[in-house]
Amino acid sequence: MRHRVSTAIAAALFVAVATPASAQKVVYQGADAEKLKCAVMLSIVGEIGLREGELGAGEYMMTTGAIITLLEELPGTPAQKNQAMDRMAERLFEGASERDVARLFERDLPRCDRFFR
Repeated sequence: MRHRVSTAIAAALFVAVATPASAQKVVYQGADAEKLKCAVMLSIVGEIGLREGELGAGEYMMTTGAIITLLEELPGTPAQKNQAMDRMAERLFEGASERDVARLFERDLPRCDRFFR
């Protein structure tokens, strides 16, 4: 299943960013890769929570703020970060349902939590 980061979150993160076809790919490793994965999982879980009524608008905005915080710490342009989020989301969703990814997030929450201390 292919998943794209929602346009609402993408717009909140990267206002009016055009991704040129020739944009150089950034490879994230170590803690940066973990931050990217956490940002993608927060995006996915936030969308599910909002859609299913588990998150209110305020909580959803807090989730968006957390995503922005994680991405601001990463190297690369907004376009490169957006491309990397799309690639990570596709990799997370390969053969998995949204709920599978949400469960993965619950399991990996302690690793994501350390970036906010």
